[in-house]
Amino acid sequence: MGLFKKITSLFGTNEHKPNPKKRIEAPEFIYSHNLPEQLGIMSSVHSLNRLAARLEDALNDTYMNQVRDRVMSKHRYTAEKYNWMLLELKRYFILCAVLKNVPMYSNDTDVIWHEMLMFTRDYEDFCRKFTGDFIHHQPHSVQPSEAERISERAWYDLLYSRLFIIFPENEQLSRPFFKQPIEEGILRRIEHDPNDEVITARLRVTNDLDVKQLQEELLLTLSHQIREAHLQLDDLLRQDTLSVKNQQKTSPNVLRSNAAMDPILSILLISTSTSYLFEEAPPSEEELRKAQDTSGGGGCSGFHSNEHERSDSNASDSSPSDTSDGGSSCGGSSCGGGCSS
Repeated sequence: MGLFKKITSLFGTNEHKPNPKKRIEAPEFIYSHNLPEQLGIMSSVHSLNRLAARLEDALNDTYMNQVRDRVMSKHRYTAEKYNWMLLELKRYFILCAVLKNVPMYSNDTDVIWHEMLMFTRDYEDFCRKFTGDFIHHQPHSVQPSEAERISERAWYDLLYSRLFIIFPENEQLSRPFFKQPIEEGILRRIEHDPNDEVITARLRVTNDLDVKQLQEELLLTLSHQIREAHLQLDDLLRQDTLSVKNQQKTSPNVLRSNAAMDPILSILLISTSTSYLFEEAPPSEEELRKAQDTSGGGGCSGFHSNEHERSDSNASDSSPSDTSDGGSSCGGSSCGGGCSS
């Protein structure tokens, strides 16, 4: 062995050797310090403003500062992340005021809720001022089936997207939206009769005029928006049919852009047998021939699937929430909330 090799064998080399056992960490998500005004509520739902204002008034500053101190003393949250967690919890409380049952999908957000419950008198006072009823924190006694879990999440996403603007921070905390199909029958019921018993049974029963007005406005708005989304979907299918007749490929990027602009259209696309609209059409014989000519007549084509650009429409919402700082064990819809007198 030469002198150089003897020395390097003693001190090691600069050569990088990958460690197959080393875990590759995802880059840390950076939470913006800019929070949306008025909880980022949808301006199209006018009666939501009053309920959001009531929520803020019901949350006593002294109480919430104590909650914040307890949370921050136990967990390594940044100030920015905590603020987004609190915003997500406020949105959750609004959903609890409107709906009968609301699953909790964020472990981190649930941490704040747990600490709020520790101050029993303050929490009870908050509930009384906000909804007039107690907002219970209750784990599922019986875990829902896979079909029920998918249906719950799809319904949650639909209502959430009609009340609030969705930011990357919200998806980071509660996992990506619009990954689960909703029953087409539910959408049709809302479209044709927003007061259908199957739909209204999902709403919280209350005499609160602000909440009742919001429920009515929400269902009427949903009915109109679903009708519009169905028209857009029909137009997309018509374009796709014409493309097939003209032996042209429909651009999946165009279809993805249309869906991204309208959350309800996204739900329709994954709730019907139209997931093929997101797939590249197979190459024609002429395209294959050109590809072979370009590669010198070899057996490999220059085409590849773009399936990685969109998640499987039937995949479960199993992507993890951001729990790097530790969190409640109740997240992932294993617990939820509801109001009762």
